[in-house]
Amino acid sequence: MVAENMRDNETIIDTVITWGMVEGDLQKQFKTKARTGPARSAKLLSGGYVSKSALITFDWSDEQERLPKRGMIKITSSAGMKALSELNGAFLRYDEMATCFSDTEYNFYKNAPQVGILDEIPVPNFIGGRPFGVDGVEAGYTILEFLENVHNRHVFHALSPKTATEAVKMLARIAAYSLRHRKEARILAENEVFEEFFSDFTRDQRIQEGFEAIESRWPDLKPAIDVMRTESKVFTSAKNFKNELVKACKHETIVHGDMWPGNILFNKSNAGDYSIRVIVDWQTMHIGNPMEDLTRLLSTGLGADEYRNRRDFYLETYYETLKAETKGEELPWDSLEKLIEDYEKAYPLIAIVWIPPFILVLADDHIREHSDGEDDDVRLKTFLDKYRLMIEESAKYIKKWKL
Repeated sequence: MVAENMRDNETIIDTVITWGMVEGDLQKQFKTKARTGPARSAKLLSGGYVSKSALITFDWSDEQERLPKRGMIKITSSAGMKALSELNGAFLRYDEMATCFSDTEYNFYKNAPQVGILDEIPVPNFIGGRPFGVDGVEAGYTILEFLENVHNRHVFHALSPKTATEAVKMLARIAAYSLRHRKEARILAENEVFEEFFSDFTRDQRIQEGFEAIESRWPDLKPAIDVMRTESKVFTSAKNFKNELVKACKHETIVHGDMWPGNILFNKSNAGDYSIRVIVDWQTMHIGNPMEDLTRLLSTGLGADEYRNRRDFYLETYYETLKAETKGEELPWDSLEKLIEDYEKAYPLIAIVWIPPFILVLADDHIREHSDGEDDDVRLKTFLDKYRLMIEESAKYIKKWKL
């Protein structure tokens, strides 16, 4: 009995989640009495900034053909949220944020197969999990299918036009699904994530510290940064920030909430071309203005020159795809011109809260040391050029629309 208790209490990748918890949860999920065997294992895949993930192998004692052989477990804990906050000052309420992030993603993956969204966008298959806080445990987890031979693109890489176009069309399909299936969209994404997530981000001290971080990295852009500072008035509360984002959008849709290349897993062809395999990290999904996702994707995915030269191509691609996919439902904007206006008004607001976390976490040395077979200086230049452009574009849009 003592040995059995020790076995059940064995923790997974140094978190508070134990093998006994996972085994019990999956026994309920799959209606089985099978136990994990002596060859079970959990191999750390990523420490992450909020969560830890691992390749988990179950080694079931029975029903091996029916039960999942392995999966990717993602564990979100209060301890992880606290560590992130100590790094970049993001959050004051660790437990609330960890709960919100973990449960939002768990509910999405659990409910997605029942509401038809998997026909529209690629996401990993759900195996099991548990909400945050069950039995007083300050963590939650989700287990998804483990995908092999996938590749990552980071913010210091530039997506090819072909890959970026594919991603833009995918975002349009998410919005179109939301417009065609409003009830189902709210089942998936109606939550308090936006309010919780930005309640700390919209503290005046936090906003001003963000501007200071931007200026310390790009002191020559102080005039543009000062223009961005004029938008501080928007960030009096998360509610006011949300109202500013959605006021020109007639119909809100599902928003991924953290849409950058790092949250897309890619296939890579022999010729070196990347194509989307799945979209991951749905912890901050919510109902809101779809321009939140499009501004993030284009600003962090495209190289600076590609953005300058072909931004409108991607916006038009999004609009035309959305029109085709909504099948007659009313769009959030009456015309492409109105979409572009909404995009340009949302862009600086997203940039103000989006730029500081990246530049606080990603030091130049970290970017140079990233092992991907690409030139260190090219990687760093790609990153710096993108973020310089975000600052310049934000100031331009603020002045254009007299925000």
